[in-house]
Amino acid sequence: MWALQVKSVILISVPQSKAKLLLLQVKVLIEISLQQQTNIQGYQRQAMETDARRSNLEQIRNEQRARSLSLSTGVSQGGSGFVSGSSARGGAYGGISGQSQTNLLNNQQALATGENVFAANANISQSNIQMNNLQTQ
Repeated sequence: MWALQVKSVILISVPQSKAKLLLLQVKVLIEISLQQQTNIQGYQRQAMETDARRSNLEQIRNEQRARSLSLSTGVSQGGSGFVSGSSARGGAYGGISGQSQTNLLNNQQALATGENVFAANANISQSNIQMNNLQTQ
């Protein structure tokens, strides 16, 4: 007979075989919990990456719409499009493209930040699993 302390709960006077069984059950439950946390983080990361792809596609579609609107405005004002040799269309397209590229860069930076957070969380989870294994040996 001996006493076992697990997470501030003291089990007194339990047979050694029963204490080992309880310890094993606690270890398994902690491992399951830590694995579920890891799974959830994976699903969250997958959702973040999907959202980033959607955001990038939306930005490209917005750029295409803005270029189309710019061209149709030029056609409506000039009859057959922008005046030949005019820098108006080039300037309009340049502004649209520049803003689009800035927005795409912002999306990529946000995705990189999110990936760094998920990598740090994965390291923490791995450390928790290792600590659990050491505590229950």
